[in-house]
Amino acid sequence: MNEAVDSEDSRDVSDVDAVSGIAAKLSPSAEAVMRYIRILETGPEYELFQEDPFLKRLRSIVRTYRGHLYSDLIERLKHVVALGGVNVITQRDLESLIDELWSLKVSLLSPNELRILHEWLKNPGLSLHELAARAELSYPQTRRACQRLRDSGLVRLRSLVNPYAIGFERMLVVLERPTLLLTSPYIEKTFFVDTPKPVVFMVVLYPREYRQEAVNLMKTLRSTADSVSIWTLSNGAPHFSSLYFTRSRDHSWTPDMLHLRLMLRQGGEVPVLGDLFASPPSVCRLRAGDIPVIERLTQDFEAPGAEIGAAAGVSESTVYRIRASLVENNTLLPRLSVNIPALDGRVVAILTPSSAARVMSAWSLLPLTYVSRLDSLEERNCARVILHSALPRGSCAALTEMVSSEMSMIDEYSVYEMAAGIHRAMPLSLLAGDESHRARWSSDFFDARSYGVIRREASPHAIPLDFA
Repeated sequence: MNEAVDSEDSRDVSDVDAVSGIAAKLSPSAEAVMRYIRILETGPEYELFQEDPFLKRLRSIVRTYRGHLYSDLIERLKHVVALGGVNVITQRDLESLIDELWSLKVSLLSPNELRILHEWLKNPGLSLHELAARAELSYPQTRRACQRLRDSGLVRLRSLVNPYAIGFERMLVVLERPTLLLTSPYIEKTFFVDTPKPVVFMVVLYPREYRQEAVNLMKTLRSTADSVSIWTLSNGAPHFSSLYFTRSRDHSWTPDMLHLRLMLRQGGEVPVLGDLFASPPSVCRLRAGDIPVIERLTQDFEAPGAEIGAAAGVSESTVYRIRASLVENNTLLPRLSVNIPALDGRVVAILTPSSAARVMSAWSLLPLTYVSRLDSLEERNCARVILHSALPRGSCAALTEMVSSEMSMIDEYSVYEMAAGIHRAMPLSLLAGDESHRARWSSDFFDARSYGVIRREASPHAIPLDFA
């Protein structure tokens, strides 16, 4: 680590509470980090000759931390040292503790932030004034809450390219105990369930006119898996609930499993599922010249027009014209991405509409849930509901066990805890097509690789809530 302060600043050992014995346990670099945090919290901006990525991130953490990071670190370190047997606390130990405390504190949302998040997720395209009216807050309260959510990295307003509006469709392939998997620019997400009988979910985009070719390609995997089911996946929508939220430091988002079990027994109505293939929308091909603008909007829908224009080589007015046109014809859909650190576990359920009726009212009480519709690409009139929820990792196993114990033997359902994922956005150039505006598609874009190799590339931190 680059030295956070020069040697002159090391004279104040009390900065790390020498009386409690903490200072004697800190390595030199860990002590420097503690002093740097103290400076960031209480002193003027400290100019460094060279600031490495960790210190840049530390500056951001201190700026967005809810409370006083230095004081919380001291209290935590006092407790650890008092337990005895601690010889040295390294910088890596301190970094891990900082991440733990930040994740804990940033997940403790204020009442205003909860109200804003609830309305914003349902209506991501609202202006601040409209959002304030929906949340029944003043404009300044709304602006401050939105800014805190953004600054903390809890939300990001991006946009989703609607494949159905540009002649594409989204496929979900579910494989049980595969030995081979496919990799391709057309495969945006791959999710893994680690059980004695592993399950893999692949989200694939393909041109509508090549639907049968895409299905046939996925069928080839049946020779290397116990089963392969192929579905068309709708854009879906996220849902938020703060019912189980409490400002308790240790269990802020943990669901009340007894209440959830009782609600699961209440049942509900069969969800109304529209036909994905009824009246397909008119195709609006993406233009190659619009791609740089769209790429930026998919990352940040609120990015300034001047900034996008400068990067894309077009005028600011052109950026606003492109954005307005794409939103109006539903090619670009505003989408709020939510990342609450405490919600680090994922559970997915696939159910028939009648089975979904039994669980929907209870499942909607979970903190964050993506709800979508599946239609079989091989069987007519075969639909499913998919629910993908974010909740504390420690609650995932309890939820899957509870659902399994409460569902009857005649219910058709599958419920899994996600273990890891791979998320690679499809290049927009493939969505735009060739010079004659024909969609690009070829089986040559797909490679078969062993399950074990691809599984090792997956990360537990790469499981987006949104399948779309």
